[in-house]
Amino acid sequence: MKHFNKFLSVLLAVIFCVSALAVTAAALVPEKDPRETFFFGYYPQTEVTNPKVIQALTATKPNANGSVTYEGETYVPLTVEGVSIPGGGNFAWMYGYYPEMVYWFKMEPIEWLVLHDDANGKLLFAKNVLDTHNYNNTVRNSVWESSDVRAWLNDVFYNMAFTAKERRYILDSALKNEGNPIMWMDGAADTTDKVFLPSFAEITNKDYGFNTECDTYDDFGRYVGYYECYDRDTRVDKSGRLAVGTDLAKAKGVWANFTDQENMIPEQYCRYWLRTVGKYNTYTTGVLEDGRVSAEGWPTNYTIMGIRPMLRVAANAVIDNRDGSQDVPTEQPFEVVGPEGEVRYKEKVQFVAPGTNVTWSSSDPRIAEIDPVTGEVTMHRAGTVTIKALSDTGEVVEVNMQITYAWWQQLIRIVLFGWIWY
Repeated sequence: MKHFNKFLSVLLAVIFCVSALAVTAAALVPEKDPRETFFFGYYPQTEVTNPKVIQALTATKPNANGSVTYEGETYVPLTVEGVSIPGGGNFAWMYGYYPEMVYWFKMEPIEWLVLHDDANGKLLFAKNVLDTHNYNNTVRNSVWESSDVRAWLNDVFYNMAFTAKERRYILDSALKNEGNPIMWMDGAADTTDKVFLPSFAEITNKDYGFNTECDTYDDFGRYVGYYECYDRDTRVDKSGRLAVGTDLAKAKGVWANFTDQENMIPEQYCRYWLRTVGKYNTYTTGVLEDGRVSAEGWPTNYTIMGIRPMLRVAANAVIDNRDGSQDVPTEQPFEVVGPEGEVRYKEKVQFVAPGTNVTWSSSDPRIAEIDPVTGEVTMHRAGTVTIKALSDTGEVVEVNMQITYAWWQQLIRIVLFGWIWY
């Protein structure tokens, strides 16, 4: 019996050790972000390292915007800056990029985290830090409405990242620009934007998958206690905010700092801007490389802070394949309405995304009229008519409609010797 008990004790000890090893091994597997991802738009991201491709790109005549198209793919050159940059210097050297050298980056689909998704559209947040940009060109008021980064996002970035087709799917976003709740700084005027940076309120919204336990402050905005948002042992992002910089962002010297004097975060996660005012009206908040939100922020002229944009797109948004094929807009339903307001039937017309400004017209109002604003069709008689949609970008979509009478309407017409209803 003693031998059996001894054997049982040894067996249990072995099982316990194996179980502990299994748990440890499981803990080392990075925790996958449960949020859905969505590809939309293109941006230069991965560095080209193949010498033959680089030679071919250098020898190819550039496009009007400076990019180069080679074997069906588009590439963008970048000369690394070597000047002193506010905020601690250019970190490009840390990734092996050297001043005055030219590097090439491939245009690739942008991957977004889907923070919210319903019938009205998707709220997207770039999965990676795509670029760097100063909040303002000088140290000045950090009001989002008048910021240089807002102008850049809604012009340079917007036109570079999205084709005309993709831009039709991007919705106007009415933004609340609240103040800083930690530093007791006032907010600014609300704005409407296509592309924007997240606010303090949005980046701490649990419904979007962000963990506020990482952010504990006292009445003066200082951190009290510390909840590690990134577990270096298990390689788990507990904050939901960590983002790796693209090769392009690294070549521009994005700030991927050290957690302490000895250990750098393995994935070299980056700091990036928010659009909320910091501890002074010349400071802007941001996210640290360990996932915490900096309520104090940094001076607005820092050029090495990452850009991780947000936007809203229509529920039916699709990425343009960029193969030069004809742009065929997505089908959207509209109702054909009789003179009494009854719904005769529904048609589908090839059209643009919801929210696009369009002027409607009919080729023959005697057959069917169409409201130029709402697109509501009123039928007057049977026949064929062309319905035209003219977008605010100058693009035209035409659809032919065949208007006929229902069988019972045709029967009444015959009984009444051809009396025309409409």
